[in-house]
Formats: sequence, structure tokens, C-alpha cells
Amino acid sequence: MARLPKRPSVAWVPLLFVAAVIVILPLTALLELPYERQVKGWVGFDYNPPGYCAPVLDRGSFGAWRREGQLPTLLEEARAARYGDGIYIVGGVVTPVVDNFGRSTAAFRRYDPRSGRFTTLPPLPRPQNHVGVTGHEGSIYVVGGLGNKLEYLSTGSDAAWRYDLEQRRWQELAPMPTARGALGSAIVGGTLYAVGGRDGPDSLDSVEAYDLKRGTWSTRAPIPGPGRDHLGVAALGGFVYVVGGRYDGGEEMSEFLRYDPRADRWTRLQPLPIGTSGANLERVGNLLVVTGGEGSMQEFVTGRTFAFDPGSGRWRELPSSPRPRHGYASAGYRGRLYVLGGSRCGGSTPVKTIESLRTSS
Repeated sequence: MARLPKRPSVAWVPLLFVAAVIVILPLTALLELPYERQVKGWVGFDYNPPGYCAPVLDRGSFGAWRREGQLPTLLEEARAARYGDGIYIVGGVVTPVVDNFGRSTAAFRRYDPRSGRFTTLPPLPRPQNHVGVTGHEGSIYVVGGLGNKLEYLSTGSDAAWRYDLEQRRWQELAPMPTARGALGSAIVGGTLYAVGGRDGPDSLDSVEAYDLKRGTWSTRAPIPGPGRDHLGVAALGGFVYVVGGRYDGGEEMSEFLRYDPRADRWTRLQPLPIGTSGANLERVGNLLVVTGGEGSMQEFVTGRTFAFDPGSGRWRELPSSPRPRHGYASAGYRGRLYVLGGSRCGGSTPVKTIESLRTSS
């Protein structure tokens, strides 16, 4: 009778395991495996430890930029919209984010750029950060957002609210079809557009439109390419513009897109000269301006600032910010870009400071 081959001794199993680890670990350091970033995020890797600040790149100086005082509290991941002579700041995170948790706020304030004073208004119905905010015909509209859990642990909100500036009260609107935070929003005509964002680990490419008169949502053409969150969105000249952002498993983006609501069609424009995420796109006069932002894995913060002229179809570089940051609130007012709060480090280090930049040449 033929003899069966001997089974390897159980004693060899630990040695085989060690050998496998020795071979595999160097490979994982050199290669980015599928879903590696998501898994690292879920288990807490690749996040900046307390006291660590990622490199701050392209820091400018005061001159073109001007100091404008301070917020009443440390604040990051708030969003703002200008209406009339006021900048309205909604929500945000008021503590450093640790292990993907930070304390959100429902605070709602009006900032007067002329006097530097703040007025406290009735709070948002619930604490939120990373919301979409727009102003239109006597109202401030707020859509989506995240709660105290951030990044890969986050759960997006489908809530939509309208604040009546005259009656000083909030009204709940029909919820968005898709829950999301870290989105962008803009109003063209009588329609509000909610663009991109994230829900948990998923970056979204979806675009949804809210008819302000009918009070109904509809689905529009998705963003071409991958889904993205922490993007910049603004309206100008009857179009919606989208810049930058990041997507799961990918790098910060430089892509610049224009959406035509009438044709329900996207067009790719000249890319931003750098890739960035966590930066806002703001209308300042007839320009679109973006400043700062961070790397997709929070490995840097940049102060570079750019303005896009739809007439020429080109970006031009403006003076870099003296206080580079991401996750800030911002708005354009009388030819100046105002930047309020945000984080001075990759990840989370909220600040109070306010600066402005004149964007005209």
C-alpha cells in the first residue's frame, strides 16, 4: 500500500505565519491595496495624533490679506452664506476632533463685515457641521450635514431647513432624497442644488434640486467621474461651479466643473492649479475664489489662493493666506473674500481668527 505524504508539523505553522508577515508587510507599505484607506480610517490609523500638525505650505503675509477680528468661539467645519450686508454662519465643530468625534454646535450667527460685530440668532433645530448653506430672497437655506461622528464614522443628514430673516424662525422643509454631509450647495433662479458630499465611508456623485416655490426635490445629472466630498460649490451667471474635493481611496482633486441647469449637463473647465479638499468656492463680484484646503489624507494644509474669471476661462493666483486653513466658513462681500474660523492643521485644530482678501486686481 502506498504511503501517504506526511503532514507538516504543527510546529512549523508559527514560522510560516512570521515568514508571510515579513513578506507581506513591506509590500503593503509600497502598494495601496483596495479599500486600504477606508480600513485604516475605520480602525483609527492615518489620523494625526494629538499635538501633531501636518506641514503648512505656501504661507503668505498680511498686506493684501487683512485681519478682521475673531469669532466668539473656536469653530471649524461651519459654513456661511452672505445675504444683504450680513454673513450668516451655521453650525460647525467647537472642539478638536479626537478619534473621529467632535462636539457639534447648533449656533447660528450673523456677522457684520463693516463693524466686525456678531448677532446671535435662533439656533439651528439640531447641532450639525459640514452643512450646505445658501441665501435667497430673505431666507437662509441649510441642507444636509454631519453630527458628532466625522469622516468614516459619519452619518449624513437628509434634513433641509429655511430660516426666515424677517420672522426670525426656522421652518423644516421636505428632506433630501439622499442623506449627505460635506456637500456643496448653490441656488440658481428658484432652485437649490445639493451637490456631492458623503454618507459614512461613501463619497457621492449625486445632485439633487429643490424647487423653492413648489417645495419638491428632483434628481439631476450626477457629477461626472468619481463621487466627491469636501468640495467647493458656487453659483455665478446662471451656472453651478464645482472645484476640488476628495473621494474614498483617492487623492485631493483639482478638477473644475460647470453645471448648466437648463441643459442638465456638466462641462469640464481648466483645472485648479493644485489639488485641494476642505476648501470653499465663493463668488466675489464677478470672480470665483478658492483659498486653502488640505490633502485628502490630512498630510498638508495650503495657503494658496486662486480666482477664476468666467470671461477669460482661466485661473490666476492671488496672494497666499497668512493663516492657511481648511474646514472654514467663508463668503464674498463688497469685493473681499472673508474667511472665518476653520482648522490650521490637517485634521482638526479649530481657530477663532477671521481674515479677508481684496480679490480685485
